[in-house]
Amino acid sequence: MLPPSDQGTGFCRGIFVGTPTALKHVPLAEENKIPLVGLFTGAQALYQPMRHYVINVRASYYDETKEQIDNMWDVLGMRKIAVIHPDDAFGAAVLEGVKIALKAHNSAPVAAASYPRQTTNVDEAIATARAAKPDAVVLVGPYTPVAEIVKRSHKTGWKPLFSTVSFVGTDDFIKEAGPDAEGTIITQVIPPYYLTDIPTVALYRKTIGAQSNVKPSFVGLEGFVDAMVLVEGLKRAGKDLTRAKLISAIEGIHNYDMGLGPKLALNYSATNHKGFHNVYPTVVRGGLAVVFTDWNTARPKP
Repeated sequence: MLPPSDQGTGFCRGIFVGTPTALKHVPLAEENKIPLVGLFTGAQALYQPMRHYVINVRASYYDETKEQIDNMWDVLGMRKIAVIHPDDAFGAAVLEGVKIALKAHNSAPVAAASYPRQTTNVDEAIATARAAKPDAVVLVGPYTPVAEIVKRSHKTGWKPLFSTVSFVGTDDFIKEAGPDAEGTIITQVIPPYYLTDIPTVALYRKTIGAQSNVKPSFVGLEGFVDAMVLVEGLKRAGKDLTRAKLISAIEGIHNYDMGLGPKLALNYSATNHKGFHNVYPTVVRGGLAVVFTDWNTARPKP
């Protein structure tokens, strides 16, 4: 707990889930000078402009969509890419990421279809996207509507390459979509929680191992990593902790090996509050999100 003389007390970590929620609370954190570490969203509005009291850990949705679009285009040779997204800030953030990634290829989405937020009223959006005859469709949303889109599309014989971003909730999506999840590409902002040869993944699994009611998951591992970042900042800030010292200590973390592998070295500075920049592509095979490096292995099966 920070002293009252430091403009109030406390800091926050990891209680804000989703873009709309974060965009409401980030200005409050800035106004009240409360350090906010590890938001569960990759919306670009949280990274630019940089906010002094907001410490982002994960890669952004722009990073995720660039990974997807560049490889669909360059490796898989796909030219017609559509987006189905909720009509909210989250949907807008990912859609913009897709647009920017496609613009680099002198292209644009062949369709951008929205559905009402927090519903499974997705039939109209499916029809709109399908009419454009895309090779691939980037799906945006939490696991329930995304699973419905995949299931309803497959039921009617429509099977483009479907992809989505990390916020979907990979494990719940696979469970909800069942066999229809097969072949879906999901970019991750952390390595898969089953890769226990990675030191921090092994530590996460060991930490939750004694808790019978806690199952390993991508979301759980991300929260664990967020907490590690905060703890590292607290250690570096030292005694007589203040909010200013905490922010300064985190800004002093450069190319720090957190035990997550070379792709995810933690990097901050006074002008950069985004810890990670790289993502892990995975594809659903046999009910598991399997990490891959060669996008040819994710090519849709005939």
